[in-house]
Amino acid sequence: MRPLGMPPFHAGTCNDCGLHTIAALTGLPEAHVVNGLGLTPDNIQYISQHGMTPDQFTWAISKFENGSVKHQRGSPEDLASALHQLPD
Repeated sequence: MRPLGMPPFHAGTCNDCGLHTIAALTGLPEAHVVNGLGLTPDNIQYISQHGMTPDQFTWAISKFENGSVKHQRGSPEDLASALHQLPD
C-alpha cells in the first residue's frame, strides 16, 4: 500500500524520483522505504517534484545497506563497462 500523498513511481522512467529505485534495489515495499528514511509528506512531495541528487540517493540507499554504498561519479560508458563485474 502506498503512503498517503505518495505518487506511483516507476524505476528507470521519467517518473522515477529515486524512491522507487531504492525500493527495487533493496526489495522493500515503497512504504518501508518512506518510513525507513523518515520522510514526511512534504519531503515526499518535494522529492517527487525535483528528484534526488546523487548524494541524496547514495545517503538514502546507504541507510538500508548498512552504509556500504558509495557514490562514484562517471559517464554512462563507465557504467556500461563495469556492468559485467556485477553479480547476477
